[in-house]
Amino acid sequence: MGSYFATGKRPLIVTGDGGFQMVSQAFSSFVQNNIPAIIVIVDNGSYAIEQFLIDGSFFTEPGKAPLDYVMLNGWKYENMPHVYNGGIGLRVNTYEDLLGALQHAHARPDQPCVIAAQIPMKDLPAENRAFLGI
Repeated sequence: MGSYFATGKRPLIVTGDGGFQMVSQAFSSFVQNNIPAIIVIVDNGSYAIEQFLIDGSFFTEPGKAPLDYVMLNGWKYENMPHVYNGGIGLRVNTYEDLLGALQHAHARPDQPCVIAAQIPMKDLPAENRAFLGI
C-alpha cells in the first residue's frame, strides 16, 4: 500500500500461500482504497521452506509424506474478491495461463487482482534443488 501511495504505480506482489494466509486481510485494504495491486500467490499447499529446512528428503524421496505441521488448509485464493467485495480472482496451473492471467489483470488497471498459481508440492527453487543435489 505504501509503495502505491508514494509512487502511484501498480504494485506486483509475489507471495507464498503460507505467507499470504497470515496477511490475507490486506486484500480488503486494497479493495477499500482502490489500490490495483496484482498479487500472485504461489500455491503449493504447504510451508515448503519449513519442510526444506527440517527434512529436505521429502523433496528427493518419492512417496515420502510431508511433515504434518507444514500442510496448509487449502484456500481458494481466487475467491478473495468475493470475500472482500471487489477485484479479480484467477487460478492458473501453467506458465502460459499465468501470462494470460497477468494480461487479464493489466487490462483492468483499476482493480486489485489475486492470481493463485498452483504448483506441485514438491517443487523447489533452483537454488534449493541444487543444495539437495536434485
